[in-house]
Amino acid sequence: MLVCVGSGGVGKTTVSSALAMRGAQLGRRVLVLTVDPAKRLATALGLEDAGGVSGGERQVPLADVKGSLHAAVIDSKAIFDDFIRTHSKEADVVARIMRNRLYQQMSTTLSGAQEFTALERLLQGSESDRFDLVILDTPPTKHAMDFLSAPERIQSLFQDSVTKWFMAPDEKPQGFIAGIVGR
Repeated sequence: MLVCVGSGGVGKTTVSSALAMRGAQLGRRVLVLTVDPAKRLATALGLEDAGGVSGGERQVPLADVKGSLHAAVIDSKAIFDDFIRTHSKEADVVARIMRNRLYQQMSTTLSGAQEFTALERLLQGSESDRFDLVILDTPPTKHAMDFLSAPERIQSLFQDSVTKWFMAPDEKPQGFIAGIVGR
């Protein structure tokens, strides 16, 4: 597993693509992931004419290569939803969480959401038997520690005191603070 971290414009996508190609040339089964909605990874891998890599994982066609190369753009919302489904025991609880407006907002725009979902998808790819090497092209960050500590910020939201906000989306909030949170 390799993680390419750095500020914007330093060549993370180029390095990620080059490492992925080299891994495939050496006979590895490689998955390269990106959070970049600008689709620079698709361009670097020559996939822009074939619909890029959005909408899921795509195999990159390579000639005379021992291994294989797959690429994917990380869909933060889908990964958050899968995370909730995987870690919730009851279907009705999952349904209530998914309907909750706070959860819907959090799973798409919350600071740290991209980093959390990127690391979750990296873990999924690494635990899969399908790949020998997984490479993550991260979103721009000033410091690697900002990227790596983002999941801790997200995890703090899932403490019992906060999780209850997601559990009853159809009930009226009580009190001033609950009213603000409900909105």
